[in-house]
Amino acid sequence: MQKDILLFWVQWCGKWTQANIFLENNPNYKYFEAWNIFRALSSNKNIFSDYVSSRIQAWLLVEDKLVFWLFDCGTNLLNEWEFMLLDGFPRNLDQKNYFTQQWAKIWRDYVCINFDLSREKAIERIQKRAIEQWRADDAKEEIINKRLETFYSETLPVIQAFEAEWKVITINANQSIEEIQNELISKLN
Repeated sequence: MQKDILLFWVQWCGKWTQANIFLENNPNYKYFEAWNIFRALSSNKNIFSDYVSSRIQAWLLVEDKLVFWLFDCGTNLLNEWEFMLLDGFPRNLDQKNYFTQQWAKIWRDYVCINFDLSREKAIERIQKRAIEQWRADDAKEEIINKRLETFYSETLPVIQAFEAEWKVITINANQSIEEIQNELISKLN
């Protein structure tokens, strides 16, 4: 498939793993993963770090204007034969509207992949990650619930809007890593 791909999933469904497997097998795709870019921006003491760190610590999404700027930068780095694998953008309806307006201007086609994972399975996976990776923040029930609520209130309406435009392929993320990847490749072809 030669389209840009937008990835949607509730936290902890295995996104990083699936994205990396896909990228290894599709070198003409470039990865735009907003959260890790923001995390990198916050790693040094500077104006970006102060802002992004304060948002991360409060478990708030970064303001749209900064996300739009970052997205525009990433888009401008693409060569004409390259495609974008977007993860973490768009996260809300304003970002969705910005994305569709920008893509309409440059005549690029895209498809959305929704990795559907039950709330229970998401909690099970995050608790497992907390133990395996010594991630104290992942073990806190308050943080887990905040992340899930943000997904259901902000991102789920984006998925539903794209579904109304027939742009979404849904993948069962309650499966093994291999089964998810096989279903993804099958549905993309």
